Amino acid sequence: MRGVPHAFGNSPNHEGTHETDPARDDDSGGAPPDGLGVLGQAGPQKPAYVFRGTVEAVQAGTQSLQVNGEKVEGWMDAMTMEYQVDDPALLTRVKPGDRIRVTVYAGDMRLYQVQALPQASGGSPPRP
Repeated sequence: MRGVPHAFGNSPNHEGTHETDPARDDDSGGAPPDGLGVLGQAGPQKPAYVFRGTVEAVQAGTQSLQVNGEKVEGWMDAMTMEYQVDDPALLTRVKPGDRIRVTVYAGDMRLYQVQALPQASGGSPPRP
């Protein structure tokens, strides 16, 4: 299996929003890489922002993730925050240290369309 993101959630990708992701250099219209269907409940009809971050804590009691998120131009500086999730079932599938890609909507601090990103390989250095 290739190193493609794994999606968490239980319903189809949200449609009808404008995705803002300065790290993307393609014009796929927000489609997931390699045609991977993104799962997660649909968010509200507001501007969407996509960001990447590292899970620092999983809070099952509050159905939330603490995420150290990267800066998102036009929305938020890089910071660590606790976010509610759209699908509480994903809390059993993510763990601290996981890199994720998520969608948020203006005025809504819930994470939608959570995807696990491939882990960087920490293999041995090449032999001389």
